[in-house]
Amino acid sequence: MLLVLNRNNILLPAVMLPLLLLIGACKKPKAGPPLTAKPELMGADLSFLPEVRKSAMSWFNRYGTAEDMLRTLQKSGINLVRLRVWHKPSAGADLQQVQELCRELR
Repeated sequence: MLLVLNRNNILLPAVMLPLLLLIGACKKPKAGPPLTAKPELMGADLSFLPEVRKSAMSWFNRYGTAEDMLRTLQKSGINLVRLRVWHKPSAGADLQQVQELCRELR
């Protein structure tokens, strides 16, 4: 950094003015409105739910009571669901099964 000094070792006004402008520009930002809390998203992939239901497995909630897997997830706070449609239905849900599950999820 090059400082320009006159005979008395005092900074010249040409150098001081930009420095003052830079210092003046470094103000604390004004406080804006308070941030609102973002909604918490908890999700699950329920693409295999029809197959799980067909498997005759029992699902238990945290209290040890047997209930439907979808109901257990709803009670635990799931509010986002992913459903997939497979090109070859033998590997998963076909369009009709996904549509039925969508109706149930509403």
